[in-house]
Amino acid sequence: MSEKLTGYILLGIGAVVMIIALIQILSIMSSSNVPVVIFKISETTSSGSNGSFNPLDPSSLLDSLNSGDLSSLNLIDPKVIANLLNIIVYYLIMQFLMGFGYKIASLGIQLLRPINVNMKNRDLTTEETPKEVLTPRNPEDEFN
Repeated sequence: MSEKLTGYILLGIGAVVMIIALIQILSIMSSSNVPVVIFKISETTSSGSNGSFNPLDPSSLLDSLNSGDLSSLNLIDPKVIANLLNIIVYYLIMQFLMGFGYKIASLGIQLLRPINVNMKNRDLTTEETPKEVLTPRNPEDEFN
């Protein structure tokens, strides 16, 4: 009976881990919760005439490209990139936890299943090999 109790406990733990990971993924993807901050990109302000520009204004973009200072080109906000990276890493961690929960639940299910072994013949007798099989054939006899 202890195998069944252990199986039920492992099945419950695995299911709880998978449900918690699923709830976390859904809350992050629906923006009701923020992921753990792993990547933090600090914004650097550059001094100079080309330090800030409007990406929608073609003349300021052209001036920035002609000056050769490409570090001031922030076409995508660094906060958006950092948030995207944090969401991706958090999603991968939660997928790992879901896989771990699946393995634990699978182990619990294997302990719950009954093991049935059906044997057709209960005695272990060996058959003797006929002597014809053990004697080598003479190749000359086949041609005569």
